[in-house]
Amino acid sequence: MSSANTLYSFVLLTYNQEKFVAEAVRGALTQQCPPIEILISDDCSCDATFNIIQEIAAEYNGPHKIILNRNNKNLGLVRHIDRIHELASGDVIIGAAGDDVSRPNRCQKVIDCFESEHPLLVFSHADVLDLNGEPGARDYQSATLYKTKNIIKAARSAALYLGATAAWHRSLYKKYGPIEEGAYEDLVLGFRAALEGRFCILPEDLIIYRLGFDF
Repeated sequence: MSSANTLYSFVLLTYNQEKFVAEAVRGALTQQCPPIEILISDDCSCDATFNIIQEIAAEYNGPHKIILNRNNKNLGLVRHIDRIHELASGDVIIGAAGDDVSRPNRCQKVIDCFESEHPLLVFSHADVLDLNGEPGARDYQSATLYKTKNIIKAARSAALYLGATAAWHRSLYKKYGPIEEGAYEDLVLGFRAALEGRFCILPEDLIIYRLGFDF
């Protein structure tokens, strides 16, 4: 169960994902955990993505608190992450992408880990599908932090973990400041957490990860 002193925000970032976003939103809304804040933030999509989000949200009558946001202009992923830190109230951000699906137990698993281990970053394994819904290669498992906590290897790595599975404590962002434009957010947050020696790997497939879709 979540601590009374820690707030959790599930944040779904979307952009031009009308084909997949309905599944992603329903995955967010069916999380089996104590009531949390669910922020769905769209980066000024030019397709029907946000309309689909609004339709599904309007029908929701569950326990979680829903916040919808649509940026007035396209910010790009890094600046969109800045924006969600302004909008979300949680101490912990449980991130998700609009083409992936979080399994119903994901948030509870993440919450339990933060409550027991007090990490700055939590990430997991994933069930990988290609754009046609067929099983894809689990190449992400070769990323550095799945194999070692060695900070030198982390500093030299081009892949630290599967960013789509990440949940991070707000302090990991605040202490070191915003991510520079053009940087990869998973590399930055992963290295920060590795530098502090405070990250945890959840050994389960907690999301369905869509391989081959880029913002």
